[in-house]
Amino acid sequence: MQRKSEGGFSEVLHPKNAKEAFEVLLSPREEGGKRQLLGLLLLWTLAAFSRPPGLEGWSAEVLGWDFRFYLIWSKSAMIIGQVATILVLLAMRRWPIDDCLLAAVSEATCVPENLLLLAISGPDLAWMLALVLVFSLMHNFTEIGVTAAASRIVTSAEHARLFGLLAALRLLTSPLQRLTYADLTHAAEDTFPSAQYLVAAAFACLNASLAANLYRRRPRRRQRGEGCAGGRRGGGQGGKMAVDVEVYF
Repeated sequence: MQRKSEGGFSEVLHPKNAKEAFEVLLSPREEGGKRQLLGLLLLWTLAAFSRPPGLEGWSAEVLGWDFRFYLIWSKSAMIIGQVATILVLLAMRRWPIDDCLLAAVSEATCVPENLLLLAISGPDLAWMLALVLVFSLMHNFTEIGVTAAASRIVTSAEHARLFGLLAALRLLTSPLQRLTYADLTHAAEDTFPSAQYLVAAAFACLNASLAANLYRRRPRRRQRGEGCAGGRRGGGQGGKMAVDVEVYF
């Protein structure tokens, strides 16, 4: 598994593949498409960077959980989150929502989620994790919304390069995210063990504002109802997007 992961890393960041991926940014676009694409890539990068890496260390420090108890919680939350994602995607088949608006809602829910984690100061407040779980159910939809919106700006022939660019940005962001949050947690371990969630909440506000701005500035053709995430099957872009969302998820 480790070799496969390293192989994928080197393949995505190979100079030739990286050059082809970043050529997507140089292609001419219409209706401010290049600016919109850059904004979506910035949102993708900030969202990947701003999510705290996990609750394992925090749960042991603040709640006194051992690893086994934390593992039960994290696996249960992951299953609930996956089921909720599927249900929301199915609902969007009937009630389509714009991709950037979906990303804005997803990032906005990260604000109360991180503030709740910030407010939990001991085992007696562990019940608040149920509320944290509710807000975290929208985590996946930033990626879904950004990928869906960006894929409509580029041509069909550029989809592979776009996905390669998104993968490269994630691979480059992940080490920086882990290093930043590890240093922050270590520096504030004795005085403010939940400091990472204050930073994450601030980033979530920034990300939600960026997504809302992208929604407001979306191309005019999307305002006429074309290309919404989870669109109904049928003619035009709405039918195509219903298939695309399945692939991204």
